[in-house]
Amino acid sequence: MNVYRKELIERLGEKLGESGFRLLRLLNSFIKKGEPKQIYTLYFTDRYEGYEVDPVFGLRFEEVENLFHRVSGFEEKYKKDTHTVTVSIENLTKNPDFGNLFIKRNGPIDEMFDILYRAFVEFGLPFFDANRTLSDVDRLINSRPEPISIYGFEDYMCYRGIVVAKLADNPRYAELVEIYRKKVEDFYRPGFESLVEILESKTY
Repeated sequence: MNVYRKELIERLGEKLGESGFRLLRLLNSFIKKGEPKQIYTLYFTDRYEGYEVDPVFGLRFEEVENLFHRVSGFEEKYKKDTHTVTVSIENLTKNPDFGNLFIKRNGPIDEMFDILYRAFVEFGLPFFDANRTLSDVDRLINSRPEPISIYGFEDYMCYRGIVVAKLADNPRYAELVEIYRKKVEDFYRPGFESLVEILESKTY
């Protein structure tokens, strides 16, 4: 890892530790354990003169992910790091100025540190506070299912959408199954149908 990026991550890790978040260096993530697990991740893209940084907030509900992975086909080693919901700060704030922030290679670190920490405080913490339960996330992703792709890869979010709806006793569960069934691409439909069977058989 570049020394500049390493210093930025380390400084943020120390500061976010005050809010109970632990730095996971391998993934450039800051994680607070619990149910749900709260995740703040920085995605870096190398550019000629520096890096683009995309801050992303995520939540992981173990019950949702355990059901999702009964049909996901993911290798075992990847299952523990998946998120039930992810949202970029650009989508969360509707402000494109927060998307793909650019930092010059080996440039001053203080400004980017301040921006990324402010993003966490002003947008991340309220997002986490507003989505503490499955009912909260059910409202988030299933109240208006058309833009569900802003919360993750669309086909897998259709999977998760019905899991969350079922676990949260959403009265629109059957309707949501039909909505998402139409949205799922052909390649992912067998997994979706298998998941519906599991949910409706109550074998989970």
